Amino acid sequence: MSIFVSMKRDDWLIIRFDYTEDRVKKIRSIAGRSWNQKERHWMHESVKNFYDLFAQEEIITHKTVNNLIYDFIPELSYREHYKNLLIKATEELKLKGYSEETQKSYLGHIRRFLLYSNKDSNLLSKEDIRKYLMYLLDEKEKSHSYANQVISAIRSYLLIYFEKK
Repeated sequence: MSIFVSMKRDDWLIIRFDYTEDRVKKIRSIAGRSWNQKERHWMHESVKNFYDLFAQEEIITHKTVNNLIYDFIPELSYREHYKNLLIKATEELKLKGYSEETQKSYLGHIRRFLLYSNKDSNLLSKEDIRKYLMYLLDEKEKSHSYANQVISAIRSYLLIYFEKK
């Protein structure tokens, strides 16, 4: 369930997504947002506030929005880079015989790690992985079993990434 973002002529973001209570709650927390009942979308003028709230979700942007977004939040330019890498990772996991559930789980872990680290894959270090694992265990209160699955996913991703180079 992706979030789709385009732009209105007067530089307002047009935001569309499948309904979930959590998403609606998040977007309602943004001051200045409005709901267009007729066209069934949200509108908002602040790029930064929106992306801060929905950073952990897949956001698909119309090409007219990308430059504006990258001007305000340069780190998001990595998302397109990550997207291509995740497509390659999907193919490799499938070729290696991973089940669809494992592929889905691993890709989610990889995507969240890349968004958290906010670095080019060439610049990732053991320390980045360690910090992410501590974040998951301490702040997100995830289990060690969950952290071990994250380690396996990141290891698979890095092997795929550096094998392709």
